[in-house]
Amino acid sequence: MSTAAPASSSTTLVTIRVPAAMKERFDWMAKAMDRPRNYVFVEALQRYLDQEEWQLKDILDALDEAEQEEGVPHDDVMREAWATIERMRAAQESRAKTS
Repeated sequence: MSTAAPASSSTTLVTIRVPAAMKERFDWMAKAMDRPRNYVFVEALQRYLDQEEWQLKDILDALDEAEQEEGVPHDDVMREAWATIERMRAAQESRAKTS
């Protein structure tokens, strides 16, 4: 769900260059939605920011954890992953022998 700012909030002019085909897509969407092109641009930008912002925050939090040596060391994770793979392979081979 988009959290686009209401029309009554303060705005500022931003000028960007976009490929002609992208502008045509925005124009088509605006017409289909019976909305101004600016509305579609703002919605698209807001959705992009909503999606990318939380991912970036999570990445930065993880980097902070790693810097503070919190979390599980990589070697431990890989050792456990390989052990799990080997257990699964052994179980698969055991099932194949009993079939």
